[in-house]
Amino acid sequence: MLGRCHMNIQNLQCFLVTTETLNFTKTGEQLFLSQQGVSRVINSLEKELDVPLFVRSKHALSLTPYGAAFKETAKEIVKQYDYFLEYAAELKEENKKILRLIIPMGMQYMFPEESIAEFIRANPKVRLQIKEIPDYQCEEAVLKGEADFGFCAQTEKAGLKVFANHSENTRLMISEKNPLSQYEEIPLEQLKNEKFVTIATSNACGYDFIKQCKLLNVNTEVVFQSSDLQLLYKMCRNNIGISFYIGPNEPELQGVRIVSIKGNPIKWDVSFVGREDRVLTPEEYLLVNSIRAEWKNMKTAKGREL
Repeated sequence: MLGRCHMNIQNLQCFLVTTETLNFTKTGEQLFLSQQGVSRVINSLEKELDVPLFVRSKHALSLTPYGAAFKETAKEIVKQYDYFLEYAAELKEENKKILRLIIPMGMQYMFPEESIAEFIRANPKVRLQIKEIPDYQCEEAVLKGEADFGFCAQTEKAGLKVFANHSENTRLMISEKNPLSQYEEIPLEQLKNEKFVTIATSNACGYDFIKQCKLLNVNTEVVFQSSDLQLLYKMCRNNIGISFYIGPNEPELQGVRIVSIKGNPIKWDVSFVGREDRVLTPEEYLLVNSIRAEWKNMKTAKGREL
């Protein structure tokens, strides 16, 4: 009759690896154990089971009939253990509250990352899902219940409640190869016959820019569009066209310059919104206040730079 068993999953995994390598040294290399450590594990198992698991010869190991039988049992135990770990992880996720956020493409420099990171750290039982979509789709996504909150550009939609606001001037990203990059600011009229690379003329920022240009009889030709901001930057750097920019005054972007629009500033307003009938939980209330504070600090920092 066996005494009390002190077997554990790690020991069983060590045994199973050894049944494949048939070599204590090779098992140790796979499991980051010494040859002596592997030998101790196998000896301990044999002592607990009171049967030999391996035949030890000078140059090799081989399984005994007991070892071959125990291999199948150990496989099943480890398999069931892994199944349980997966199931336990799923249960933990099910117990988490899911908070769905959407952000518009091109918002990376205005995204309140510190507030979001702090919220995640402070609320381990809340799983944050963040999805990036074109800005003109953000309002509808919140209204239809596809997201709990959204960072919406220039929102005026009925049924939405604005919890926080931030505004930036849209500026131009111009390749250093383009003579226009030497200016600090440029009137829209000076962009006649220039080519543009942009996220999409259908987004709020793009639409307002095209609208302003048309009012001034400025021809704008969009030659490249992409939702990948890094790709847009690379195309702009190679002087394929001028792009829009929203963000800090002195970004670390090589090969391009950020130039202001003179006389006709184009605002890019973003609001953190939810449905009008949404009642904030204490956690959501703290998130809203944190975003307000971070956006306020952005404005203060920008004021100091100017």
